[in-house]
Amino acid sequence: MEKNHDAKKAALAKRISQFGLWAIRLTWAAIGVEILRIIYQIIMYRYSQSVQLELESDFLNYLEVSEITKYQDFWKYWLPNGLLLIGVLAVSIILYRHIRKEGTPFTAKSVKLLRIAAVLTGLRALFNPVENAVISILQAFSFNSSSFLRQLFLNITTWVCMLLFFCCEVVRFGADLQRKSDETL
Repeated sequence: MEKNHDAKKAALAKRISQFGLWAIRLTWAAIGVEILRIIYQIIMYRYSQSVQLELESDFLNYLEVSEITKYQDFWKYWLPNGLLLIGVLAVSIILYRHIRKEGTPFTAKSVKLLRIAAVLTGLRALFNPVENAVISILQAFSFNSSSFLRQLFLNITTWVCMLLFFCCEVVRFGADLQRKSDETL
C-alpha cells in the first residue's frame, strides 16, 4: 500500500511540475503583454498631449477629442492598475516555481504567496471605486455608498480577489492536513 501511495504521489508531482512549467511560461507572456500595453498607453498619452497642444487654437474634431480624452486617465488609472497586475503576475510566477520545486501546493509559503496575490488583487479592485468616492466627496461634499458598493461588487477583480482568498484558505487547510499526514507517517 505504501508503494502505491508513493507512486501516486510521484505521478502527481510530475503532473504538477509539467503544469507549473506551462503556467510560468503563460504568466511571463501575460507580463510581457501587460508591459507592452503600458508602453502603448505611454506613447498614446504623450501623443494625445502633443495633439491637444496643436488643436487648442483650431476647430476640435469630435473624434479627435474623444481619442485624446481616452488617454487622459493614464497616470491615475492605467499605470497603477497595470503595475498592480504585473505584481500579481510576478507573485504567481514565484508561487508556480515554489509549487514545482516542492511538488505540492500545500505549504505555508504557498498560503503566504496566495494571500499576497489576493491583497494586490483587492487593491486593484478598490482603486477605481475609492477614486470615484474621493472625487465625489471633494466635488459635491457627499458620499453615495450604494454607488460605491455597486462599483466595487460589479467589478470582476473583486470577485477574483475573493476567489483568491478562498483558495488561500483551501490551500491552508490542505497544508494542515499534509503536515498532519506527514507527522503520522
